Amino acid sequence: MIAIYVIYEIIYKVSDNFVYIAKKTAPVFPPHGVKYAVLSYGRKRVILCEKHVLYCAGNNIQIMIFTLAARYRFNDYAEPCRRKGDFFIMLLLDFINVGNGDSILIREMRGDTLCYALLVDCGHYALVRDDHPQEPDPRSKRIFAGEFLQKCGVNHLDMLLLTHFHRDHAGGLGRVLDTADVEQLATTYVPPAGYPSLHPDADNELPTAARNVLRCMDFFTSALREHPGKVHGFLEWRGDHTESLALTEELSMDVYFTGRGVYEDQRRIFDAAFRGERNRYDLMHWSRFMNVSSLRQRLFYHGKEIVLGGDTYGVLWDRDSTMPCDILKLPHHGSVSSATAKFLRQLQPKTIVVSVAGGRPDGYPNPAIIAMLKEFTDDIRFTDAVDIPGLVQPVFHESVHMEIP
Repeated sequence: MIAIYVIYEIIYKVSDNFVYIAKKTAPVFPPHGVKYAVLSYGRKRVILCEKHVLYCAGNNIQIMIFTLAARYRFNDYAEPCRRKGDFFIMLLLDFINVGNGDSILIREMRGDTLCYALLVDCGHYALVRDDHPQEPDPRSKRIFAGEFLQKCGVNHLDMLLLTHFHRDHAGGLGRVLDTADVEQLATTYVPPAGYPSLHPDADNELPTAARNVLRCMDFFTSALREHPGKVHGFLEWRGDHTESLALTEELSMDVYFTGRGVYEDQRRIFDAAFRGERNRYDLMHWSRFMNVSSLRQRLFYHGKEIVLGGDTYGVLWDRDSTMPCDILKLPHHGSVSSATAKFLRQLQPKTIVVSVAGGRPDGYPNPAIIAMLKEFTDDIRFTDAVDIPGLVQPVFHESVHMEIP
């Protein structure tokens, strides 16, 4: 809310106090090193500088020189401008409204040019889950991750990172591969060469939870099998140490793991499944541990830190992965196990995003958790139209969109 208030305050003062307005048809950006801030509302963007306001609307950019009175609280959010040549550098974050599940698109832009694209998880294969039946809301703006990529003009992903193999994180892989090829798919398990279908429902004597484990992996491998050549390479992590990746000159990422033994168990269980073995104890065990195996990421960009929590329960986070951050994607869809007060005190997030379907019948997001989040920040955003009387009013959008200059 403060961003919108500040925008209106500045525009009002500029319109009262401006000295000169010059229209330009070519893009104009702040000089390198000059303090600036970017504020957005709707599809318009206002770039504030120490001496100018660059007001962007379509292809026209107006330079408005304004008085000191118009620089209301400017230094609260100003920082040095970063340019490469004639291009303004920015990170775009989209927490996609896939309904049930997670899918996060991260793009580094230089001007209007896409320089790097990372997708973390693919969402579910369905916008309304068969185990969470809901009456569709005609105002809903849920969208498949693959369709969102297409609307954004993204047909190539430099990296696709799968945090774990639950259907609401990996089930949408096929639709993503319909749209984009993937330079590198990073995860904690890659199936053996010549892997067969797991036929999860062939053995009806297996408990439902055990068959669901097989079904999750089968969605993953079926998508790969049906899209030959769309994934150019795999990066398989063993989980024995934190991975630190320099994705671009400006963007880096740390990847955190629960513990090597967890991923050794995963490999043993799935390798046996692909050999045709069906150990109900192991499969039931893994059905309870799949969220525990979820990867967590911390992105670093221009002094900002973004933590993506996957589905790892808040009590399992270690000290290295709970340093203060600017943006937190809350773990596990705001469930009662997603966060603790200690976890939030350590992270101190300024903004929290909850990736969750509105109207879920299983109590996600948990109202007590949302009330606790509000003790730490007022800036809490939901991917879908969540309605919790007295706590959250529904907002209909295709993604929670953020821009980091």
